[in-house]
Amino acid sequence: KTGTYDLSNEEVDLFSNWVNEFSRIFNYNAMSRVFGREITNSLDLDVCPYCNNEDIETINEVGAETRPDLDHFFPKSKFPFLGLTLSNLIPAGTRCNQKYKSDKSMFDHVHPYIDGINQTTLFDFNYIFDEGRNIDALNIK
Repeated sequence: KTGTYDLSNEEVDLFSNWVNEFSRIFNYNAMSRVFGREITNSLDLDVCPYCNNEDIETINEVGAETRPDLDHFFPKSKFPFLGLTLSNLIPAGTRCNQKYKSDKSMFDHVHPYIDGINQTTLFDFNYIFDEGRNIDALNIK
């Protein structure tokens, strides 16, 4: 249910060999290295769909290649079979993906591919301007 349970060696041995080979077949790191920019190019987003604030861009120039994070809307730690499902990969800003959404399940939020992207924000970053842009001056809702 929480996606944090680790199988013991005895439990792993109860499964057929093909089940234990899934991690080699569903290799997210290899897929994102090869196809990550193609995925983010095809979606043509330039702002994070979670906060509508952080700029995200895909650059294809040789020597300057970059792309936004690909967030797993349903975390791969909890839903490993969705790890490579294209409808589960959402281009997102680094701040939202790695720090605030992380591996949280999104059952109570709209899915950008199913429900569309609108002006609703998931994370709202408010800065107290007199104190500069640091963690003490940041309020996240």
